[in-house]
Amino acid sequence: MIAALLAAAAVAAPPPPLVVREGVWSLGCSKNEAGCSTVLVRGGEVLSRVDGEILRMPLRLVPGDPPMLRLDQEYDEKFGGFIDLDEAYSTHWRSYVGVGITARDARGRVTRLHLWPIWCEVPEDGKTSKQPGVRWDPVRHACLVDGKDAIRAASAEDRDLYGDLITYQWLRDAAPDEEPQEGRE
Repeated sequence: MIAALLAAAAVAAPPPPLVVREGVWSLGCSKNEAGCSTVLVRGGEVLSRVDGEILRMPLRLVPGDPPMLRLDQEYDEKFGGFIDLDEAYSTHWRSYVGVGITARDARGRVTRLHLWPIWCEVPEDGKTSKQPGVRWDPVRHACLVDGKDAIRAASAEDRDLYGDLITYQWLRDAAPDEEPQEGRE
């Protein structure tokens, strides 16, 4: 009887919160080795260094299975993005990255994750998308969707295709004035 109650409680338990631990994160390095690229997660932003310049990006995680990282993008003719018509803010397209959480600390904060791109597939005929729930808009050069379910369906396909393409791991707490480091090639 106790085992049945514990099993029922485990099924009914909500998923852990989607909170990324602040501090220094490394791309592909398990230790703070010289030459590793690092990013800082601080105050709801990801700070990185590219060509000597510090770039800031809001950290916008979308809960669900799988979780996604939302990136607000400037319009680019080469790549399509998603426009979620369920959101009031639909003038700029967004891209999404699938998130696979592989480690958490004792407080439940995410400390290691895998990322893979979620592509808005530009149809060959320029009109019809092969992705369920996705409508191609050639004027806005974007995939139109009603909610996140269609994006999640594309995420599963893209994860199968790309696997865990990028791995980030939390290394340590950051000093108050610390900046991200650009790795050496």
